[in-house]
Amino acid sequence: MASATLYVDVECYSPLLDPDGLVINDPDGFAIEVLSGWVDITSDIRTSVPVSYSTGNPNNDIEARTADEGVLRLAYDNSASNGEGLAGLYSPDHVNADECFVQNQPIRIRLVSNAITYYQWRGSISTIEPSAGSYGERVTYVEAVDFMRYFYETDFTNVNVQTNKRDDELLTTLLTQLPRQPENTDFDTGNDQYTYAFHDETNGTSHIITVIQKMMMSGLGKLFVRGGTTYSETLTYINRQNIFDPGSAVAALDNNMVGLQLIRDESSVVKKVSVTTYPVQIDSTDVILWQLNTPLQVDPGIPKTFTMSLRDPDGRATKVAALSLVDPVADTDYKFSSVSGSGNDLNADLDFSYSDGTNSIDVTVTNNSTKVGYLWYFFPRGKGVYLYEPVPTSKLTGQSFGKTLSIDMPYQDDEIVGTSIASLYSGWFSVARSNITSCKIIGNKSDALMTAALTVQPGDYVTIKEDQTGIDTGFIVNGIDKELIPIGDGVLVNATWYLCQAQIVTGFILDVSVLDTDLLGV
Repeated sequence: MASATLYVDVECYSPLLDPDGLVINDPDGFAIEVLSGWVDITSDIRTSVPVSYSTGNPNNDIEARTADEGVLRLAYDNSASNGEGLAGLYSPDHVNADECFVQNQPIRIRLVSNAITYYQWRGSISTIEPSAGSYGERVTYVEAVDFMRYFYETDFTNVNVQTNKRDDELLTTLLTQLPRQPENTDFDTGNDQYTYAFHDETNGTSHIITVIQKMMMSGLGKLFVRGGTTYSETLTYINRQNIFDPGSAVAALDNNMVGLQLIRDESSVVKKVSVTTYPVQIDSTDVILWQLNTPLQVDPGIPKTFTMSLRDPDGRATKVAALSLVDPVADTDYKFSSVSGSGNDLNADLDFSYSDGTNSIDVTVTNNSTKVGYLWYFFPRGKGVYLYEPVPTSKLTGQSFGKTLSIDMPYQDDEIVGTSIASLYSGWFSVARSNITSCKIIGNKSDALMTAALTVQPGDYVTIKEDQTGIDTGFIVNGIDKELIPIGDGVLVNATWYLCQAQIVTGFILDVSVLDTDLLGV
């Protein structure tokens, strides 16, 4: 019987000190805190409560391309039997509370088997729930979420329209918007160079995860957070070529799983594949993209900021972004006066600055005169990016009935790409297929299964053979749930893999010269 040992580590934040031992504050007067390193708190984890965690995406439809927020659940010993011998150590409101035990405290899970450390999960504490009663169970239930939380919680704002960028380059740009960076990144080179990206976003109202999902649909790649033997947190982007042609299997199951979920129903039958691409139009010369309709009072020396939501001068496009904006020219683009509604005597005293942005831009104006001024005429110019009518491409699979598989590719502006992808998928779904959703293994049953349970990460390719159902094929692991149950000195490792059937294509060539070295993938 294979075995594994569980370790739970946390990090503490502590004030940054100068050489004299004094706390260093930031410009706002708050102490600058730094992480002090990982500390093993495994002895304070209640073994009566299983440790469970998730990562990746448990779905397997065409849109399941970005990981959900991974969640960790476990329980701390809040009695006097914990490592500090203090009841209430893990009650944040208790006088004995551990000052490091706070929301957003970093936490990670590692398992050791055969002297190899496998980092399984990393995140930060989000929920703390101490049980009440001095004679009760005296346990604190804890939930934590992984790095994906930052994509789900961070607004898309102050990012410009991107030109001629791949998925990996766009991801690097978006990471700069997050409150912290991942421990490690591993990005494939994107298969496509999008002519334009982010041009369809509403500044400040979309979350970054929405933008990433559009990227993954446009290039048919996938984004996950993975563990490993070196890093506990690697943000991983896998391009469609490596999804379609994944190489050797990381693990092979042969009738040694304890559960395999599959079904053949109406969702397994596809009659038509529909792919939508989105051509854009760009101004060749500078045009007026907005106008000020009400005079704006600007007091001397006090910057004033307002937002302009860009418009299509022709009134056709519902989504408009700025590829570039011209520095405002006095009398041509604006008039600034000491009189509201007329004049230009203060033109030379007005400074402009534009924020980064896509469809809406913040404008800050500063009156450098000694008089109250009025910006009463303002018609900013620039080159707009316009989304007009999308181009749908459909292809029948040859099946007599079934659903339509819709693939929406917001940043693909080439109709030929859509046609090629529709051809590929219609061929794949020309026959009905069972939908294999998940597979469960118990790692402790053999060394091979333990290695599989600890090694396989979202995005990995595995093969599964099961005689009763006749399944014998390869899969991409889209998500993972694990439950660790204490047994003796180790843990029972239950792993559930959520699967997408691999669609291996090693010779499909896009029918467009600039992309003819690329492969398509699920």
